[in-house]
Amino acid sequence: MLPAGFDDLAPLLDWALPRDEDRIEKRLTSSIDEATAFYDAMLPRFAAVMKYLGGVAAETPDADDRRLQLLATAFVEIADTVEFYAPTGTTGPEDLRRFTPAYNSVLGIALGGHAKT
Repeated sequence: MLPAGFDDLAPLLDWALPRDEDRIEKRLTSSIDEATAFYDAMLPRFAAVMKYLGGVAAETPDADDRRLQLLATAFVEIADTVEFYAPTGTTGPEDLRRFTPAYNSVLGIALGGHAKT
């Protein structure tokens, strides 16, 4: 599921979505309480996650490492929602759905490897 030492993050895996559009949709359809709960669970582990991922080849992770990469990506993407929008009680601007990524996943890395440019 996740690399050894990160099992405590397994309940958050519904945030580990490979497509940018899916992560945007998750952000916009989750309540501010759900977004904040995800943020609060990831925040104290984020330094360890990034240290671990520093030793992982971004282009060719195994499945467990890939899920951890996606959790880290979701955390970074949700941070603005929690830090800036949560105090206003919203999940951010609705026009985020207009975002059209150039690739089909984070960093241009498809599940099968690096996407063509």
